[in-house]
Amino acid sequence: MSKSTYRLITLIIGLAILAVTVAHPLPLVRAQDGDGLLAFNEPTVVTLSPGGILARSFNALPGDSFELRLSRLAEYTYNAVLVDPAGAAQPLPMGADGNAVLAVATAAGGTYLLVVQSGEGAGEMLLQLNGTQAEPVVLQPGQTPVDLIDTAQRYSVDPPPGAGPSQLIVEIPTPTDPAAPPNFVPAFVVLDAETGELLLAVEAGQLPYVSLTLPPNRSYLLGFAPGEAPLQALVTWLLDGVPGAAPTAGPVVPVVPGGGTGSGPCSLLISGNVNVRSGPGTNNDVIGTVGAGTTLPVIAQNTAGDWYQVNLNGQLGWVYTLLASVTRQGNCTTLPVVSAESGTPSGTITGTVTPTITPGGPTLTPTTTYTPSYTPSVTYTPSPTYTPGGPTVTPTYTDMPTDTPTWTATWTPTTPPPTATWTATWTPTVEPEADQEAPVQEEQAIIQPTFTYTPSYTPTTPPPPPTAPPDGNYTLNIPLDSTTSVTDFVSYPDGDTQDRVSWNITGMNPNSGLSGGQARLILAVSCFGTGTQNVTFFTGGQTYSCGQTIVDREVTNDSRTGSVLITAVSGTNTYVQWVVTGTASRIN
Repeated sequence: MSKSTYRLITLIIGLAILAVTVAHPLPLVRAQDGDGLLAFNEPTVVTLSPGGILARSFNALPGDSFELRLSRLAEYTYNAVLVDPAGAAQPLPMGADGNAVLAVATAAGGTYLLVVQSGEGAGEMLLQLNGTQAEPVVLQPGQTPVDLIDTAQRYSVDPPPGAGPSQLIVEIPTPTDPAAPPNFVPAFVVLDAETGELLLAVEAGQLPYVSLTLPPNRSYLLGFAPGEAPLQALVTWLLDGVPGAAPTAGPVVPVVPGGGTGSGPCSLLISGNVNVRSGPGTNNDVIGTVGAGTTLPVIAQNTAGDWYQVNLNGQLGWVYTLLASVTRQGNCTTLPVVSAESGTPSGTITGTVTPTITPGGPTLTPTTTYTPSYTPSVTYTPSPTYTPGGPTVTPTYTDMPTDTPTWTATWTPTTPPPTATWTATWTPTVEPEADQEAPVQEEQAIIQPTFTYTPSYTPTTPPPPPTAPPDGNYTLNIPLDSTTSVTDFVSYPDGDTQDRVSWNITGMNPNSGLSGGQARLILAVSCFGTGTQNVTFFTGGQTYSCGQTIVDREVTNDSRTGSVLITAVSGTNTYVQWVVTGTASRIN
């Protein structure tokens, strides 16, 4: 069997196993546990068995950029492919040096799966997932509008200490035109901020709204993919969400004043435990909790229409109406609006009983009267303070006369006119003479203008290229059975052109015959920036380039140290960030 045929068969087998893996995802575990989930910027050494298949996954938020690098540490062949969250496969061809590199500028949100199958031979491989993520915006409790534009957006969800389970709702406002088709939520993912575990991935155009309960004592990352057309989503984060509450059958009610359907007085039907607060907002105190089956009469609403003021056993309170366990009943379109800007709303409920005579006996119909009272807002006006012995400050006020014009000079660049250069050209002509038999030639000067255009411009000075600042040397302390890195910048021809890194394995046993007395040291280097091909790494009498493994040997306590010299040797405007990553694994 030829080598090409063998590789084709192994690739087909690998894709078949890949299909099964995508249909039944592997359980996600942390990178330091040895398999499963790859962590960003933490190099990992794996072992390929002859003809074996290795799978590793990692999660990314929409818009992330990353570089996946496979560096073999022995002579063997392999096939590799990366599957994105949509199921599209991207091959990672092995280069002439046996390594493979794939750079992704804008990642789709969700789980990526790396599958590697060894061909001829087997051995160890260094996996490096390097990437940078934009700083997320802190999501505040309540409702946040998210503009879906041509760039990905991300938020951090950090419940305060001691808070219980919270509720996260993502929706698109209902179209105002009843004939318009319904909108669907955009593509987004939710990750565990600490472990990178994928908790939820939603495809665009699948669901009208999404509501999920977030467990307490954890932080989360919420990432939205870029929108195909301008659209605004609403993200509601409720810190007093109820775990296990059943969502409503329809979409979440949009935040608009009024609402409710049907006729009769406006009321709220409660289908789960709901807090009643002293004011419209989760920053107000809880004055009571009502359970499933409770109906609360509604008295007023806030300006936004998402909080209703209710009668709770003769006491005024406020309920957030966007909870899944709260349903509006009756006609809520004519509720009075209580503006928080006018003061702090408060009041009392007074009831009177009006008898109504009906056949068969009187029926008592209670009539409820609401008497609001307000605490007026206070405006503070500072007064000047005079300090004896100090300078006297005299305020002045300059009033511009209305009949005094203000002149503004505006410079308009113009193109210089062409410069005319006059050149005399002599052309002979023939004029007949009446008294001569033959014509006589005379010369007549004809002046023709020649235009010469001389452009003029003001050159702009480009910004100077970045240069690495001067700095000292570095020490890379690598604890036994762990991986660590160190990084800095070099530049050429200006700036800091040279750095030195000294390494040392800590925690080794001085006796090489005992446990921890022998270890395997692997040092790999990576580069980012302009002119990476102009940076060299010199150690052990040899010179290496970016992306190579510069040390791979067994060491003892006596040979656990060394150094590498990093130099920017040439190029124009070279500015490179180098990374030296060391891994020390005990042998005995």
